[in-house]
Amino acid sequence: MKNNLKKLLGFLLILTIFAGCKKTDYQMGNLTAPTNLAITTTVKGQSAANPNGDGSGEVLIAITADNALSYKIDYDANDPVDLVYLPTGTVTKKYTTLGTNTYRVTAVVYGKGGTSSTITKDITVKSLFNPDPTIVASLTGGTSKTWIVDKSVPGQLGVGPWNTGSIRPEWWAAGVNEKVACCNCFYTATFTFVKEANPNTYTLKVGTPDGAFTKGGNLT
Repeated sequence: MKNNLKKLLGFLLILTIFAGCKKTDYQMGNLTAPTNLAITTTVKGQSAANPNGDGSGEVLIAITADNALSYKIDYDANDPVDLVYLPTGTVTKKYTTLGTNTYRVTAVVYGKGGTSSTITKDITVKSLFNPDPTIVASLTGGTSKTWIVDKSVPGQLGVGPWNTGSIRPEWWAAGVNEKVACCNCFYTATFTFVKEANPNTYTLKVGTPDGAFTKGGNLT
C-alpha cells in the first residue's frame, strides 16, 4: 500500500512539473500599417481676400490616421529631408521665406511593429517682413535716417562676450577717438535706413567715402 502511495505521489509530482513548464505563446496581432492618413492645414489669416494667409507665415498642421502610434513631419520636401518627431501630430509652423511660396509637407505615421505610412500635401503660404513699428520709427525716422559710429563715446568698438545679459564689450573697449589716427574710415562710414513707399519694404544704404574698416585696417 505504501509503495502504491509513493508511486501515485511521484506521478502527480511529474504532472505538476510538466504543467508548470507549459510554454506561453505571445501574439502581437496583425502588423497593419496606419490607414486613412490626412494632413489638415490652416494658414493664419486665410480669407477670400488673402487666400495664402495674412503674411505672418504661420500654419497650423494636424496629422491624423487610424492605428497611429507616432508621427514625424518634414515641413518642406523641396529641401533636404528633415523628419521631425511630433508627439501629438499637431504643430504650428512659421514659414519665413519672403513672398508667396509653395511647400510640400511630408508626414510619416508609424503603427505597430514599426510599420509606417506616408502622405504629402502642398501648401502655399505668404510671408511678409513685419518689423516692430517702434523699431522702424527709430531706425528710419519715418522715412530715412542716417547713422554713424559715435567716436565720442567710450566702447564704440569692442570685443565680447556674446551674452544677452550684457550690452557692453567686456573683454576690450576702444576709448574716445581711439581709431581716428589709424582708421578714421570707421567713423566716416554712414548707414542709411530707408522706409520705402511700398508697404513692409526697407533698404539699407552704406557709404564708405574713406574706405571700409576691416580687421586689418583701411580697405579702399
